[in-house]
Amino acid sequence: GDWDNSMTDVGGFDKLGTLFPKLEKLTLHGGQLTFEKDATLPELKSLALETGGLTANAIKGVTSLKAPKLESLELWFGMREYGAGGNVKSLEPILSGALFPKLKHLGLMNSEFSDEIIDALSKSKVLKQLTSLDLSMGTVSDTGVDAMLANKEAFAHLESINFDDNALSDASKPKVKQLSKKPNFGKRQDPSRVESEDYRYTSVGE
Repeated sequence: GDWDNSMTDVGGFDKLGTLFPKLEKLTLHGGQLTFEKDATLPELKSLALETGGLTANAIKGVTSLKAPKLESLELWFGMREYGAGGNVKSLEPILSGALFPKLKHLGLMNSEFSDEIIDALSKSKVLKQLTSLDLSMGTVSDTGVDAMLANKEAFAHLESINFDDNALSDASKPKVKQLSKKPNFGKRQDPSRVESEDYRYTSVGE
């Protein structure tokens, strides 16, 4: 409505595992999200962090999370000018597949480095265990889709891939259809998101 996402502060959640030991689903939506390192949520099956500026410390919190039953993970990275601190290297514990062995749905969304994510995913162990992938609201470009096509055997087992609201041109639409059983090209695309090497933008920032 009349408030900016980036101006909100959701706070800390270090006591969740103690207060709600049977918690199965957690969604945090806001500007500043504090997610403490080494949190334990033994029954958690779904986690979503929805923000326009996911900090490096918040990502470290996720990659140290003890949630052996986690099946769905969605991260909205956002923009550097609003505090985002993620990169492909920071996602290595997730991409290894060892952190969340039961993970089936992965959303690496609202990212300024979507094409880099695609390259890392194509070589990752976690991809093999996924059934769905969400790359929406970010900066997936025609180059990224071409890279996926070059490694399409790595993605072919996926039931669905979501490309909605990225930086694709119409030329990528028929290519996307070759990448999974139920690909979603999306209703909105804006190639200008990646026209500048120095400034890329996502759907959610401010």
